[in-house]
Amino acid sequence: MSTQNFKSKTIGSRIKDIFVTLVGLFALSIIGLQYYSVYQFNKQNPDLYTPRPVKGEKPSKEELIRLMNDITNNLNQQSRSSYKNEGVYEGFIFLSKTYTNPNEQTLNQLESNIAQQNIWTKINSEQANTQIFCHEQIMLEKHYNRNELEKYLYISIRWDSTGKCRDLHYNPDSNLAKRLLHSP
Repeated sequence: MSTQNFKSKTIGSRIKDIFVTLVGLFALSIIGLQYYSVYQFNKQNPDLYTPRPVKGEKPSKEELIRLMNDITNNLNQQSRSSYKNEGVYEGFIFLSKTYTNPNEQTLNQLESNIAQQNIWTKINSEQANTQIFCHEQIMLEKHYNRNELEKYLYISIRWDSTGKCRDLHYNPDSNLAKRLLHSP
């Protein structure tokens, strides 16, 4: 009787082991199918995917200063400037200058400076009195407020880990790129 009891426990534990293995294989198959469906979705919708930033991709403060100095060369003295850097690889880095009461000569000089660099691509802006340009992953924003009470010219250069210019850099053939680069 003890021999028969031993054999039945062995068969029962073997069935249990087989069942646990089958459940594990089933769970792994479901996980594999989910990963494959996400892969297929990203492959069919490339404009929804922009890779995460890596070390060295985020520009330095010095690079932004150089670009800003080239853009604002021969302009009047700015009334305000600001700099902000958040995050190590992700986040953003931002540099801006504001000019109060700019005259026509200042605006024309700015346009000339941007054109002379020959690196900026203009993209569509949804904001009034604002022009946006991209250079690789870096965005240049120029906003001119013509309000009678307060006239000012605002210029900013920024890199953002989730920014439009970064998306355009990685997905130049995406629907977003077509919408931003072509006039409505």
